[in-house]
Amino acid sequence: MDAAVARGGGWARRGAGAVSASDVAGWRDALVGVDREVTDAERVDQLRVLEELKCAAAAAQARIAVDLEASQRAEQARAGLRAEERGKGVGAQVALARRESVHRGGRLLGLANALVREMPHTFAALQAGVLSEWRATILVRESAALTLPDRAVLDAEGGVAPRV
Repeated sequence: MDAAVARGGGWARRGAGAVSASDVAGWRDALVGVDREVTDAERVDQLRVLEELKCAAAAAQARIAVDLEASQRAEQARAGLRAEERGKGVGAQVALARRESVHRGGRLLGLANALVREMPHTFAALQAGVLSEWRATILVRESAALTLPDRAVLDAEGGVAPRV
């Protein structure tokens, strides 16, 4: 897997290095065999890298949810659905896929849109595994009342840029 894919950049495009659902399922299945005959220092390292993987997975879910909504809206527009009706049901699809309530699915879709469309630095930190989905949720929630320009300033200067 190339570095761009490891950072979450391969999900939106097809071609060499793109990650498929079956690739991810293979990683999930491989975690069953995580090495348990290791030192405590290695256990701490395992915990850290798994946490980073969870964060990166949350970012990938956000990107996919935004792509799903855009695709559904475009399909609904082609079918002649009125603009105000487009996108209905996408939150329920997100909920079903993530095994959450319909209400939570709508909230996750809203979070995804805010991160991907309005808070690219926060999204990048989530992709890099240095910010959890919960902390990203807090940043989005607490900045919701700001204007888009003010939210962009908070995002850019808010100290959530990925650290290596």
